[in-house]
Amino acid sequence: MPATAEELVVKTQAAMKAATSVTMKGAFTSDGQANTFDASGMLDNSNYRVSLGQGGATIDLIFAESQLFLKADKSFWAESGSDEGSAEYAGKWVQVNEELRSVLKEMNPGFLIGTMSESFTSDKLSPEVTRGTAGGQDVFVLTSSKGAASGQFSIAADGTWLPVMYETTSKASPGSMTFSEWNMAPAVKAPLDSIKMK
Repeated sequence: MPATAEELVVKTQAAMKAATSVTMKGAFTSDGQANTFDASGMLDNSNYRVSLGQGGATIDLIFAESQLFLKADKSFWAESGSDEGSAEYAGKWVQVNEELRSVLKEMNPGFLIGTMSESFTSDKLSPEVTRGTAGGQDVFVLTSSKGAASGQFSIAADGTWLPVMYETTSKASPGSMTFSEWNMAPAVKAPLDSIKMK
């Protein structure tokens, strides 16, 4: 068992950097609104899927065959400035143009895991490492230096050193995220019925 949070962080950062794929699922509340997140795919962003839920609306993304496809409701397209497209594209898989693709460039597993790895540092954590279970797995538990309510990371105790769960009970944004299928996330295929964005 790692003696300190610093030792465990070093092992976990190395494991995340070496990982090739992952599946993440989370649910958080922000400003009283429920938000959900479900993403899976390659960490080099060559193939992935993402589903975002906010206030009852859902946005789905698929990146496959070097193309980004999006499915969203009418309000999304209207807010994106595409009044004409809001009716044509709503509820359909759309092969997005370069402009919209650049806007969505951070909505992928690789960017999210990279950001998490960079912010996952021992100076933000309590030095103590404890044991527990998460998702039916034995884990090492790291706690925010601000207390458990501000966040706890559960790291697999099976020698892989990979994250299993993150959870917070903070008043600002309570919720949790699970991590699974490290290096085994299934490939996704491009939708067969997509239309090309004008």
